[in-house]
Amino acid sequence: MKFHEIAIGTRFEFEGETYTKSDTLLATSSSGTKRLIRRSAILKPLDFSADGCKATTSAPATLDRKKTLQAFEDFYRSSLDAGGNATLMEVARRRFLEALE
Repeated sequence: MKFHEIAIGTRFEFEGETYTKSDTLLATSSSGTKRLIRRSAILKPLDFSADGCKATTSAPATLDRKKTLQAFEDFYRSSLDAGGNATLMEVARRRFLEALE
């Protein structure tokens, strides 16, 4: 990856040393030294998995089905009360509920 493609706070390896991106052009080494890094510099992200996605150390959050459905029903009723087109809202509601199956 290139330096400009990673987010501030991402750890990476560059020229054999570990850095953390601290600004759009600056990185801080593990020893605390700041260094100017070219935007086009090729580096090895340490906070990313092999497929390029941000690595996580915890399991992904899951939604409680009952709470999710209740929140959607509340939203649906509020939208209708606010003057939403009932026919279009019902079609959208059915599609949403089918997607949860």
